[in-house]
Amino acid sequence: MAGTGTGGTSTGGTGGRGGAAGSSGSSGAAGSSGASGSSGAAGSSGSAGRGGASGSGGSSTDAGADGAADGGLLPCAPQNVCDDFESYTAGNGFGPWTQNGTSGMLAVDQTHAFSGKQGVHFKVDAGGNKRVQLQRTGAPMFPAMNNTFWGRVMVWANNLPMKSDTEDKNVHYDIIQANSGGSEPGEYRVAGMGNVLLNYEPHDCYYGTNKAIPQDRWACWEWLFDGTSNTIEFYIDGQLQAKVVSKGQGCVDGTDSVWDAPTFNRLRMGWVNYQSKPATTDLWMDDFAAGPARIGCPATSAQTH
Repeated sequence: MAGTGTGGTSTGGTGGRGGAAGSSGSSGAAGSSGASGSSGAAGSSGSAGRGGASGSGGSSTDAGADGAADGGLLPCAPQNVCDDFESYTAGNGFGPWTQNGTSGMLAVDQTHAFSGKQGVHFKVDAGGNKRVQLQRTGAPMFPAMNNTFWGRVMVWANNLPMKSDTEDKNVHYDIIQANSGGSEPGEYRVAGMGNVLLNYEPHDCYYGTNKAIPQDRWACWEWLFDGTSNTIEFYIDGQLQAKVVSKGQGCVDGTDSVWDAPTFNRLRMGWVNYQSKPATTDLWMDDFAAGPARIGCPATSAQTH
């Protein structure tokens, strides 16, 4: 199917196992988040303990996420980029992030937070080709060393769609996307279509699973995008859910395409769906981190809700 989403034009073939995905499109104009606010002076990352808050130093957008758990790296170590979303206020933007797509609402709120007082809330309208995302490009996240990076974010999902209300197939949606940020082809996607799905554009290539995506609780999402070997790995709560090296299970357009990685220079997190979904979907995200090595999942705390 083809359709124009508010975050850009989505084009794709008819649904296969991976569904009609389409390219992620150009960035939509910033919506209700407004112009980017000041991110504050960067503070020192402190000596964050297991699940503990970071050390003092102000409300930087790139400092202050939870300490590492299970032997992982501290998320705000010098080689990483991190964000606990605590420094943002309603209507004042998201610092180094920009909004892509306006098919709903994007704001910080206190409904769910893994650490601190608030998380980022993506509230996405019913219908097809809906998009509400946060995105980052360039330094300090990119260029990634050896065109490879690990990412982690805590995700609370509510009312994920299953079957489309207009087509006889499940709704394909993306939560994580990474691409060049320009004309170079190739986009890596961590997605869902009933269950966990990895997806690649161009050619709408797919790797589907029978593994459910957690809802109505915090789940730790980790991914590896390795441009040196055309590899995607995806984990939930420390457990491998899906892995692609070079090729998946097939492509909707019938090609046997290699998942050639772009030169990564843009990361998008949030929501985009392609088939029509019958109801509103809510996501909250908290405690993002990315870097050249796996960071691991944070521990819960008394603040987690």
